[in-house]
Amino acid sequence: MTSEAKTFIQPQDLSGIEVECQRCHVTIFYPVAAAEKGIEIISRCSHCHADLFDAAPVPASSPYIHHPSYPAINDLQKIAAGLRSMISERTDIHANVRFRIDAELRGK
Repeated sequence: MTSEAKTFIQPQDLSGIEVECQRCHVTIFYPVAAAEKGIEIISRCSHCHADLFDAAPVPASSPYIHHPSYPAINDLQKIAAGLRSMISERTDIHANVRFRIDAELRGK
């Protein structure tokens, strides 16, 4: 007999996104419920100034050379916005929505 452990969480269980610096291990928590926090995700550690995210390459001729784009931050902002939408009062969802966490796949 084979057993398999699965964990399910509902959108309401997700309170935010945590970012941890790999160098100094300082963590920053961005609450999903706070809409303004989605735009404040920083690209460098506030403690040791290590890069937390890579900027997208910008051609030297671009007028946006001093305003780099961070694709990973953009993706996290989209995830946070989607979670905010899922935990708000909804009348169009008539199902139990859960996210499945497969702990056995971690590290692969």
